[in-house]
Amino acid sequence: MSIFAKLTLCVVFFIGFSILLTILSVRDQMNAFIVAQEREHFSLLGKAVEKNLETSFHGFLVDKVHLVLQTRRILRGMTENASLDLHLIEKSLPPSTDRDKLIQKLLDNNRHNPILHSEVTLLTTLGKLKTVGIPEFNVIPSIRTAKDVPLSDIIQNIPPEGVFVLLAKSKRHVKQMLLFFLPYDGEKYDAKDDKQRILISGINLALIVQQAEKIWEERVDVSKYQFDQMKFYDQGVMFIIDKNYRPLLQKGDYSPIKSHIEKIVATTKIQNPSTSTIQTHQGDFLCHSIGINAYEATFIMAAPLAVLRAPSIELVRHLILISTALLILALILAAITLYYILAPLHRLRDCIGELAALNPASEDSLNNMEQMLQKRLNLVRNDELGDLARSFAAMGQKLASNIRISMDSLASKRRIEGELAAAREIQIGILPALDQDNIDANFAVGAFLEPAREVGGDLYDYFTLANEQKVLVMGDVSGKGAPAALFMTMCVTLIRYAMHSITDPAEVMTQINALLEENNQGNMFVTLFIALYDPHTGKISYANGGHCLPYIVSANGEIRTLENLSGPLVGALPDIEFVSYTDQLQSGESCFLYTDGLTEALNHDLELYGDERLAKCLKLNAGKLPKALHEAVFQDICNFRQTEPASDDITMLTFSRL
Repeated sequence: MSIFAKLTLCVVFFIGFSILLTILSVRDQMNAFIVAQEREHFSLLGKAVEKNLETSFHGFLVDKVHLVLQTRRILRGMTENASLDLHLIEKSLPPSTDRDKLIQKLLDNNRHNPILHSEVTLLTTLGKLKTVGIPEFNVIPSIRTAKDVPLSDIIQNIPPEGVFVLLAKSKRHVKQMLLFFLPYDGEKYDAKDDKQRILISGINLALIVQQAEKIWEERVDVSKYQFDQMKFYDQGVMFIIDKNYRPLLQKGDYSPIKSHIEKIVATTKIQNPSTSTIQTHQGDFLCHSIGINAYEATFIMAAPLAVLRAPSIELVRHLILISTALLILALILAAITLYYILAPLHRLRDCIGELAALNPASEDSLNNMEQMLQKRLNLVRNDELGDLARSFAAMGQKLASNIRISMDSLASKRRIEGELAAAREIQIGILPALDQDNIDANFAVGAFLEPAREVGGDLYDYFTLANEQKVLVMGDVSGKGAPAALFMTMCVTLIRYAMHSITDPAEVMTQINALLEENNQGNMFVTLFIALYDPHTGKISYANGGHCLPYIVSANGEIRTLENLSGPLVGALPDIEFVSYTDQLQSGESCFLYTDGLTEALNHDLELYGDERLAKCLKLNAGKLPKALHEAVFQDICNFRQTEPASDDITMLTFSRL
């Protein structure tokens, strides 16, 4: 895919992604805002309905009280008027049958009162009240009032101005009556006088209840009209249900949330008002409920969230249309800009392709490359791409120069590598054969060398003198590479020459130290171990000039070290006298010589292989011949080192008494 296509896709992606994030963010914020506003709207609407219904109910209670008070006033007034009329008749007419008929007619007229529409007034005596009660109203003396007071107690304490009594329903008395007792003889009332006359008026409360129900129905009709006039969502629902879950007022279809009504009512009793989101088969609904204590009812309104969020969806749709138009415009502008930017890069790409086809080994190709870069690249452009073209042209010139230099260096390197390879062959040829056991009667010897470079500074040697004694040498020259290899070769040559005339290892080491120090312009030195071994007796005479302490390994795995040092490093200090030491090699024992490249091998955690691991490996491989022992030790080092390269030469020399 071209850079143009990639950059275009990047522009499309980032612009589109930014627009998408913006739209999603706006949508979520709008949804949250709309739902919050609708919650507030539902709450305000619920409070308004609650207040309206509470006000209507309180008005009904006031009207009901006024109705009861008006009924009492009419009942009292009618009774008092009847009392005045009766007194007037009795004063005007002497006792006679005609007067009694007139009184009865007056009472009969009151029985059909045009206001109360009830039989209300009668005249009786206190004695009849005490004995038979009020047969006309089916009232006996033992009946109790609504305040659970016996009627007989009321009769005993009737005040001169009269008293109202509310009779509750009972098994004998199925009506709820409001009675008014007025002493007919006024201040002469005596509860002990059974002839004392009492004027009684009464009304069945069912008539008052009927009038109250008419008032209630009128108010309910007004509330229903107001309820119907309230504006709400077309797919929403508002309704009022009583404590038995029967709808009192309803606007809209509440069937989607019908199964949740009991739960909504229960929640409202705990938290009033309550707002929640409920899940239905028609989607999620936002529901608000409020308890109306006066009616023992609950007002519930609910609307689909999809309807509430419709403005947000419409806004997102408009944003998508606008964003799509902006995205197309941005793509056109980006394509034009990218083409203007990438055109020089295309030329640069073509130049790089031509550079790849050039033969760097040809001087003519290098000259053509420099000319081509000057012609093909726009070097006069004054922007970053112009700077890039000029830098690339300069790089091409520098590249041609570096190629010429590299070609010369490569020729020199190949020449040096050839010389180093020849030097390695010479170095290996000077030293005894590697990776094989040299067995002679009761003596075995073997060597191992793993140089870190083509040539190294580790040295080893073993040879036999005229008296059949064995000379064994191990050393480590300071430094690496060719200088160390030359110094090592010189040391091997001096040792071989000296040991054929001097049989004391210490004297040989002293002589070599003097010779090396005298002409040591590079301040080089060598750690050196020289041993003279008698294979017949197992005696070892040795001198150690600062070298690693050799190990003596028995066949059963016991190891020890030759701890005596004869002196310091060889070739570093003048006038050093080295000292010889002796030891005895028993049958089955081996002497293991090595350089510090073995114990100083590093793993990836920069941890040294160390003397302890070496000693453990020697114990595990005790009794093996030199070659097998070297292979085991080197394998253990490789396992420890893993992928880490060798940092120094690894050299081992082992001789054994069989």
